[in-house]
Amino acid sequence: MSTHSLMPQTVYFTFTLLTYVIGGLFIQTTNSLVNLGKLSSLVFPVIALLEISKYIIIQKWYQLPGNNLTSAFHNKSSNVNTNITLVNRIKDFIKSVLLLLVAGVIFAFIAIILGAPLFNNYEETISLSLVLTVLTVLPLQLFLGSRYTIISMLINKLELGKLVAEEYLSFLQHAGIGAVLGAWTASVVMPLDWERPWQVYPIPNIVGAVGGHLLGCTFSIMQSVLLGATAELKKKSLL
Repeated sequence: MSTHSLMPQTVYFTFTLLTYVIGGLFIQTTNSLVNLGKLSSLVFPVIALLEISKYIIIQKWYQLPGNNLTSAFHNKSSNVNTNITLVNRIKDFIKSVLLLLVAGVIFAFIAIILGAPLFNNYEETISLSLVLTVLTVLPLQLFLGSRYTIISMLINKLELGKLVAEEYLSFLQHAGIGAVLGAWTASVVMPLDWERPWQVYPIPNIVGAVGGHLLGCTFSIMQSVLLGATAELKKKSLL
C-alpha cells in the first residue's frame, strides 16, 4: 500500500473530522441537540454539502477513475451530438435522484420495522433516513454513478483500473457500513431510564450514524496501513 493510494482517504477523513468537530461545538454552544431529529435541522443539508464538496476536491486533485456519472458528461467526441449529451445528462440526473429517493424510503422502512413509530414521528424518521442516505449512498453515487453504486452494494469489490480508486471505493464502503451500524447500535440508549432530552428518537441514531461514519473511515485507513505494512514486510522477507 503506497502513501499516494491513501491520499484521497486522508483528505476525505480530514475534512470529515474537522466538519464534525465544528458541528459538534456549534450544537453544544447553541443547545440545538434536541432539534437534531427535525427536518428544520441543518444536519442533513450540511452533511450533503460536505459530501459533494469532498467529492469535488478529491476528484479535482486526484482525478480518480470510476466516476461514471461525470465522465459521461465530459467525454465528448467531435461527432457526438450536443442534444444527445444533454439528454444523457438529464437521464443521469433523474437516475441519481431516484436512487437517493429509493435509498431514503428503504432506510425509513427499516427504521419502522425496527420499532420507529409509523405516524407519530414521521418527521424524525424522514430526517434519519435522509442522514443515512447522504452518509452511505451519496458518496458512492458521486464517485461511481447510479448504476455502479447499486453494483458496489451487491459485491465487495469493483475493478476500477487503478489501485488508488479501488482503495478509495473500499474506504467509502467501510464509512457507509460504519454509519449504518452506528445508527443501529445507538438505539440501545433510548429505552434507558435516564430521562435525558438527547435520548429521544432519532437523536441517538443520528449521532450514532455520524460517529459510526467517522469510525468506519478510521477503520478503513488503519486497515489499509496495516495491510500495506504487512505486504512490505513480506517483500523484505523474500529478499
